[in-house]
Amino acid sequence: MGIDTPRRTDQIEVAGRTRLRAIHNALRAHGISSELAGDVLTIEGDRPVTLRCGPRADDGDRVWLYEPVAPADAEHLHEAITWVKERTAAGAGGCW
Repeated sequence: MGIDTPRRTDQIEVAGRTRLRAIHNALRAHGISSELAGDVLTIEGDRPVTLRCGPRADDGDRVWLYEPVAPADAEHLHEAITWVKERTAAGAGGCW
């Protein structure tokens, strides 16, 4: 692998940050406050949630939202938004 060839871990990190940014923007569109700092998305609410992305070994290292919520891709964005809304609502379980 040459010096200019991106490593797989770099590609996963960039994909994770890109997907967290997409979730951050979608949450803002839904009126939900969140803060994106590097590779961590913190969602405000009655029960704050911290969201990260990373590879999931049992799914071919596809990038997932953790605690395993859904694959971190455009097809599953609605699942992530729904999960966040449920988790941050009053009386919901803690964070992951």
